[in-house]
Amino acid sequence: MGRIQKVKMILTENLVPEKAEFGKVFVCKDTQQVWVTALSGEVLNLSDLLEGKTATVRTPGPQGASGRDGVDGSNSTVPGPRGNVGEAGRDGKDSTVPGPKGDKGDRGDKGDKGDDGKDSVVPGPAGRDGHDGKDSTVPGQKGEPGTAGRDGADSTVAGPRGLPGRDGKDSTTPGPRGLKGDSGRDGLDSTVAGSPGRDGHDGHDGKDGSRGLQGIPGRDGSNGHDGRDGDKGDKGDKGDRGAAGNDGKDSVVPGPHGDKGEKGERGDVTVIGDNELLAAVQQLKAEKTRWLAALAVQQERNDSRKHDGLRSAVASVLRTLRVDSNVHK
Repeated sequence: MGRIQKVKMILTENLVPEKAEFGKVFVCKDTQQVWVTALSGEVLNLSDLLEGKTATVRTPGPQGASGRDGVDGSNSTVPGPRGNVGEAGRDGKDSTVPGPKGDKGDRGDKGDKGDDGKDSVVPGPAGRDGHDGKDSTVPGQKGEPGTAGRDGADSTVAGPRGLPGRDGKDSTTPGPRGLKGDSGRDGLDSTVAGSPGRDGHDGHDGKDGSRGLQGIPGRDGSNGHDGRDGDKGDKGDKGDRGAAGNDGKDSVVPGPHGDKGEKGERGDVTVIGDNELLAAVQQLKAEKTRWLAALAVQQERNDSRKHDGLRSAVASVLRTLRVDSNVHK
């Protein structure tokens, strides 16, 4: 294969020609494929040959029909073909674009001698070393830093003026003592509190005041709740014998069982008839009815008692009486 004559960059692969000059190379920007022109003038895909992707080598397809006229291309992002060379430009005297840098010119003639340079703004060359410079008007080179100076408390040279200080209201450093002021007034109408005085002596005890009027009696307090039954105490001593009680005729609580009486004399034989027996039974029923009514009344009274201990004791006695009388509540 002959040497490459020319490499041409094209935008898209469809712009590769079918025939071209031998040795000409086309590089497509869109696919990065490389095409080369053979001796016969055919354009072959060199990338396929090098990568071995296909058994045959691709050639550009036939040229299609001409497309329709496009727009004027003023807003196109694809660069168009390079135009012809334009006419020669002007001499550029009034141009605002700087031209290319020219070649170095020849050396000029020697100029006239300049002034002594007293009022020059351009520094001259360094002079030779001078004398010790005690009476020199030209400042010497800058020396090395000196040692730290004193605090300047006894200095006779005034230092630079400091910035204005604050009013000092919240300062923790006391300021200088001012001059002694005039004597103040007695301070009777002063709004500034003076320093507290010393504690005085204790005064004498005052006389007892007269007795005040009697206050209005307070309201009666509400009845308190009954307290809980306390623990059962120890058995107390036997009390004195009480006074003789009533004869017990109208008592609803039976008295203790008396001692057995002596055997009486043999009485006369009395025959009880049916009428007498019926009257006795009715009398017993009437007494039992009164007895039961009396128990019921006592039971109601006992239920309304507020004292828990006494209510329990009376309830136990009434329960025993009902049991003895064969009455069950």
